[in-house]
Amino acid sequence: MSRFEQMQVVQLAVLLDALDGVRLSAAKRRSVEWLAGWERDLADHLAAIIRQARETGAGADHAAVDRDATAGARPWELRVGDVVRVVFSAEVAQAIVGDETIGALIYWLGQQCQGTDFSPTRVLRGLSNRDREFCARAEAPAAFLASRIRDGAP
Repeated sequence: MSRFEQMQVVQLAVLLDALDGVRLSAAKRRSVEWLAGWERDLADHLAAIIRQARETGAGADHAAVDRDATAGARPWELRVGDVVRVVFSAEVAQAIVGDETIGALIYWLGQQCQGTDFSPTRVLRGLSNRDREFCARAEAPAAFLASRIRDGAP
């Protein structure tokens, strides 16, 4: 691998870390990869801008949920419900939170967060689009998510 390719891999990781949880189409991913090929300062500055926008703008609600979910401000069971409502549509979130198997999701999400230091939002958004789409049709959506997290899908 050339020095340029090594630099691009590192800068791509910086940008993708800043974009954590953002669903990127193939075209958008290619654009991010292209940006990673520019000077290092560009990737660092873009990543800083994205993080700042998340903290002060539309992403603030998501960041607040993650901080709340890890800070102990509310019982874990309620925090998981908050995160589910951020990651999924209102209808799917209601099905997950109302599922009698929600306890399994609460447990395995907690295990994954403790084992990886990932936020609950990051764990749930780390599931494939296919898994998130199937969840909407699953008979027991909380159990399905718990099994995907348990089996290491994120």
